[in-house]
This record gives sequence, structure tokens and C-alpha cells, in this order.
Amino acid sequence: MKVEIDPKKSLGKWSDSWRLVVGSGHGYLALRADYIEHLRMVKNAIDCEYVRFHGILHDDVAILNQDREGKPGYNFLMLDTIYDALLETGVRPFVELGFMPKLLARGEETVFYWKGNIAPPKDYEAWGELVEAFVRQCRERYGADEVREWYFEVWNEPNLKNFWAGTQEEYYELYRHAALAVKKVDEEFRVGGPATAGRQWVEEFIHFVRREKLPVDFVSTHAYCCKGEFDPDGRRRWKVRPARGMAEGMAADGKVCREAGLELHYTEWNSTPSPLDPVHDTAFNAAFVCDAITRAATELDSMSYWTFSDVFEEAGPPRKLFHGGFGLVAMHGIAKPTFNAFEMLAAMGEEILAREEKLLATKGADGSVRVIAYNPCYPDEEAAGEEVELEILMEDGEVTVEERWIDERVGNANAAWAEIGQPAFPSMEQTEWLEKEAVPEYAIRREKVSGGKMRVRFNLPTNGVRLITTRQGSEGTTARVRAEKG
Repeated sequence: MKVEIDPKKSLGKWSDSWRLVVGSGHGYLALRADYIEHLRMVKNAIDCEYVRFHGILHDDVAILNQDREGKPGYNFLMLDTIYDALLETGVRPFVELGFMPKLLARGEETVFYWKGNIAPPKDYEAWGELVEAFVRQCRERYGADEVREWYFEVWNEPNLKNFWAGTQEEYYELYRHAALAVKKVDEEFRVGGPATAGRQWVEEFIHFVRREKLPVDFVSTHAYCCKGEFDPDGRRRWKVRPARGMAEGMAADGKVCREAGLELHYTEWNSTPSPLDPVHDTAFNAAFVCDAITRAATELDSMSYWTFSDVFEEAGPPRKLFHGGFGLVAMHGIAKPTFNAFEMLAAMGEEILAREEKLLATKGADGSVRVIAYNPCYPDEEAAGEEVELEILMEDGEVTVEERWIDERVGNANAAWAEIGQPAFPSMEQTEWLEKEAVPEYAIRREKVSGGKMRVRFNLPTNGVRLITTRQGSEGTTARVRAEKG
């Protein structure tokens, strides 16, 4: 692959939509020290602005209660503690209104290890009152100006029976009462839905809210880039598909929402929807997210990677260090290859200079050229390295070149964990070693440019990701070193 890059020719603005929101385990986990530690890691790496999670209305947060006479009451102490912790970390909540408190639930259907109730409310008026009280407490504690920066999303994946034990029409009724309750507290608070799996109900939802003249500020849905297959033992496995198809779907939804004058937020996305899929811990997943983000980020308002941390308990507490969890960060704060890919993407500039099948080149505000190249090997594809040559138009003189890279061996804590026998519960010494092995390789050098062009050549191995930054002038010394963690 040979790419010519002219820093004076912009192809448009690069988008930061991919880093705005990250997903996480259910709300109660925000009370854990390691959850907040991992959130700080990700905040520092990509400057995310919001976090979204299930379960803020779940009974472990204890918002809804009743007195001895059966009259409803509210307790916001746990809620305040959770949101205080997020805001102190510099991240706002992207609020998902769910699941149903037991006192209000019509049935006893639940989901996950922690048993989130997925039943519709037995009284929709009472549901609306709960949402109103919840939102009012947020305004009273944090102020209207702050909460106007938040998003309120009604429920999670109501098109799946695993998450909604009602009909589509009943979801619409749930949305009606929730949206009106949010706007009753403040007309400028943002509300939306339907938070569906698999890009479902997007146009139907827009038609519904328009027909019923209901408030709506954004549309949300989810995507996982895979298809389910069964292995010879009858167990379901997820097969990751090329990111192109998912990105095309996001672009189509973005067009629909723009025509309707609404924001579009993909409030969950990843390669597969299983919290126990080994692919999430791999170099392939790092190359995959680069492929997906560079294709889709300019087509929507946010795409929330599911999730930022393996502090996550939908299937129960993790039973070993690397277990296929969704997170960018593994237990004990060990960065996965995907974390490294996100950190590299965060270093990209604001102007697009070139876009190829496996490469994106941008220009930073300081005039530097920043290129990310990636080589995911999807199932059924033959593994092969990629020879890359960059030809960058630059003024003659001294130039500083920085390179950072990961692959199947470098910046890959999961591979390092395998080298030491995959201990489920590593020692402190092993944990410290894995933290070091998680760090990408880094090199910096000075070169002389003559003839107005500089060439950078490298081999991009299977499932490798590489970030190259070039800038006029000299900085630092010629070296090849391991980047420092943090």
C-alpha cells in the first residue's frame, strides 16, 4: 500500500464521536475503587465525556421504596454517590432509564446475574412519577445547566425479549411517560430512545414520536459486528464480520436521523455481544476497532464502545484475569490491545488528509501529520502482512518522526499472559510484568527532508496497528524505547 499525503489538502473534518461515550457494567459498580481507577485510565487516554450503564433504577440503588402504609417514597443517597463519583472523574452520565424497580414491576422476569427486572410497569403513571422524581433530584443536586449536558435514554434493547417482557406498543407507552416526565422537569433536558439491538425500530420510533407529538432529542440503537454460528458441540459462537457492513448501517441510520433533525447515538457497539468472548482480549479486536471507527465515526453523533472495563458482572464476577470481557481495561488495571488502539486514535488530528482501506491520515492543530494504519484479519481471510509506504509532502529540513505500534506480540498483555501459563489470579509480580508488556512499542528519530518529500516505510503485520506522527523541526533524541505506562 503506497499513500501520498499532502498536508495542504483537506478531505474534511475528522470526528471525535467515537470517544465521547463509553459503556460500562451496571451502575452499582461505580461504587468500586477499581471501576473508578479504570475510568480514570480511559478518561486520560481518550478524554471520554460520558459513561452509559444499565441498572440506575435497579433495586440495588434503592431509589424506590414504600412506607408501612404502602405509599411510595424515594431514596437518592446511592444515586448521588454514583453520579458524584462519575462527575469527580470528569465524566458525565449518559443516563439509561432502567430497569424496573420490583415495587413497580408488572412481573418477575429478570436478566443478568444481578437480576435486572425487565417487566413493564404495572402503573405507567407511577413510572412517569418515578422518572420525574429521579430527574428532579439530578437537577436539584447538580444544577440545571449541568444536567442540560446529559442525555436521558429510555430503557435498553426493548426489541429483545431478554430485555423487555412487553410489546413494542408497551415500550412506546413507557417512552411516552418517561419523555414527558423528563421535559416536565426542564424542557431543555435531552431525552430519546429506543436503544434497540441490531438497528431495529429506528424509523418506526421516529414516526411514532412525530405522530404522537412527543418530545425527542436523539435516536439511539446498538450494533455488534458479527453473526451467530454453532460449533460441532452445538454451542453458539460469534463470528466477527468485516466492519464495512456495520459502518454502512451506521451511515444509513445517520442519514435518516439527520433528515429528521435528530442526533444519532450508537449507545453500544463492539465486535461481539458476549461478555465471555476471547476475541475481546486480542490484537485482532484492536485492529477491528480501528477499522470500524475510521469508517463510521463521521456518520453519527456518538458510538459508545461496550465497555471501558472488565469490572462487569452480567454473567457474574470474572473468574480469571483474561476471560473475554468487553472491557478496554482488564482486571487489575491492565490495558488490553484495544485500549492501546483507542489511545492511538485519540492522538489523531482534526483534518482528514487521506483515507484508504486500512489507513487514515490526518493533520493536527500544530501542523503535524498523524497516520494510523491497521491490518485486521477477519475470519475466513488469509493472514498476511502489509507493506506500507507513506510519501508525505513536507518542507526541506529536519523532521521528527514518532512511531507507536502493537501487534500479536507487542503491546499485548493477553499474549504475555499466555506466556506465563494464563494464571487465573496472577501474583503482584506477574501483574506488574503484564502491565509493562501491555505498553506499545515506541520509537522517535530525526530525519532530513530534501526534495519536498519524506518517505516512511514499514511492515504492518497481521492484526497490527501503527501510529506515525511527523512534524517539522527536531524534538528529543533518536531512540527506540518502551513507552511509559500512563
